[in-house]
Amino acid sequence: MLDVALDNALADHKTYGNVGVQHQLLARLRRDDSVHWTEPDGYRPFWTITKYPRHSNLALPLCGPQK
Repeated sequence: MLDVALDNALADHKTYGNVGVQHQLLARLRRDDSVHWTEPDGYRPFWTITKYPRHSNLALPLCGPQK
């Protein structure tokens, strides 16, 4: 799944209405990208955090990842 499709799926209400799809999507993020910058079409970007950080002092820039 491309990042754009992944980001759109994270913001789609249909994802949350289908527990199987939701579980697969979030399991993939926990495995591959547990702190994911999400930029879905039609929504403001946001962080998707799917795993408790190993370090309790997690600090993320509110404006997004540094490029």
